[in-house]
Amino acid sequence: MQAREKVDNYDMTKVPIDTKLEFNSTWKAAKNLEATIEGKGNNAQEEGIGTIFIKDKDNNTMYKYAIKDNGKQSSPLSINWYDDENLIVVNGLGYGTLINGVEAQLINVKTGEEYLLYKVQGNNERIKSVVREGNQLKITKAMYDEAMNSYKEQVDTQAITQ
Repeated sequence: MQAREKVDNYDMTKVPIDTKLEFNSTWKAAKNLEATIEGKGNNAQEEGIGTIFIKDKDNNTMYKYAIKDNGKQSSPLSINWYDDENLIVVNGLGYGTLINGVEAQLINVKTGEEYLLYKVQGNNERIKSVVREGNQLKITKAMYDEAMNSYKEQVDTQAITQ
């Protein structure tokens, strides 16, 4: 994986494997791991501050990744697996009706290390999702008009260098 800027947005805590989740997104699987966002509903689109939960089926353990309170009401908005131990997380505002993703990062769920993948380039750009497809990242963005009333969807690709 190419050299990336380290970030420190989440606190990782081991929690009981039977921790009850009540308002979580669909679990996303990678090899022997599963990930979900708790607190944002089935599609992770409800307002609120979400928390990421990772189940490690090999070790029968579960970890909680809570976003650090930075006074900005930040929340994980979407997740996708980068590979078998790195999770792509789109972070942004937990409240509001606009698409709010402002940065995408990787979390290595084995070590807890975090790296910045992509940050919006302007005030009118927001991230909808980031997905790995082969040796590329597919970044789906909302490019808002000046008044932030409407947007055009734009898909960019970024090569992954090893």
